Amino acid sequence: MKLTTTPQEFQTSSLQLLRAYPASTKITTTYHASTPGKGTLTLKTYDPVSGAVIKFKTTKIADVGRLIAGLHRLAREQTGVPEVVEKGMMKRRERRGEG
Repeated sequence: MKLTTTPQEFQTSSLQLLRAYPASTKITTTYHASTPGKGTLTLKTYDPVSGAVIKFKTTKIADVGRLIAGLHRLAREQTGVPEVVEKGMMKRRERRGEG
């Protein structure tokens, strides 16, 4: 099991696993509330065929937003849907010379 320390590391590692085993890899989310307003979010990407497990755990609300955005990207990768670039984002990338 690989325990990641940042949302970006979780997303990058999960993408690699999804690309290697797209048909069998699963992503799960679990939330445990200890007291009202406090809790722990755990994300896990696993592939039962290879036995690979990638895990990320956080109590920080800022990480939750990053993880939800990352799950969107992972879901697109898993289903084979191309990533959508918004017009405003495209203009910013063009100004920076990225696309």
